[in-house]
This record gives sequence, C-alpha cells and structure tokens, in this order.
Amino acid sequence: MEPAWLSAETAGLINGVVGGVLIAACALFGGFSRWLAERDRGRTLVGVGFSVLAGVGLAALGCGAVAVAAGQPIYVWCPAAVIGAAVMGALALGVPGIIQRYRKARERRELQDLAQRLIAGRSSRVLARANSTQRFR
Repeated sequence: MEPAWLSAETAGLINGVVGGVLIAACALFGGFSRWLAERDRGRTLVGVGFSVLAGVGLAALGCGAVAVAAGQPIYVWCPAAVIGAAVMGALALGVPGIIQRYRKARERRELQDLAQRLIAGRSSRVLARANSTQRFR
C-alpha cells in the first residue's frame, strides 16, 4: 500500500474550505440562475455555469474513486467523494426547476407578444375604419 496522499488535517481542511466554497458557489449561482430564468435572460451563461459546476463535481467524484482504487485511507477519498456528491446533488435538485422557469418565462413572453400583436392589429383596423368614415362626412 502506498503512503497516504494527504494527512488527515489537510484532508479535513480541503473538505471544509473547498467543499464550503463549492456548495456556496452552487447556491449563489442557483439563485442568480433563478433570477435570470424568471426574466428569460442569460441562457448561455446559465448553461455554461451549470456545466462547469457539473464538471467540478464529476472531477471530485472521479478523484475520490481513484483514491479508493489506489487504496487510500478514508480521510483521503471521503472529502472528494462528499464534495462531488454534494455538488452533483445540488445540481440535480436545481436544474429541473431552472429549466421549468425558463419555459414559463418564454411562454409568458410569447403570450405578451401575441397580445400586443392582436391589440396592434385591432387598433389599426379601428383607425382604418375611423378614417374611412370621416371621408364620407
């Protein structure tokens, strides 16, 4: 068995700091994404952000799996596995809601556009009728 990659103290520090920062980043980005989705803005930014967070989560899970396969002690692989699982879990819970909010915002915008077109069409017909009746007076 090869020596441990990290000491127990270093592994605990990584778990606390990196894990806390990543989960806080997921929460902040999730809130920002919700705000953007309700306004039907920033689809590319949200998609790229969630992809980056998913990549970080998968990388952490992969690092934990490699550490388990290499026979590292639990204090080495557990922080990576927990961080990866937490990030992926947060994304799994948040992404469907964001997608639904984008869908509702797009439907709302399309209905507003349709209503404006209908109102504009009706008002132009009313104006045309009013102009045509004024000519005959």
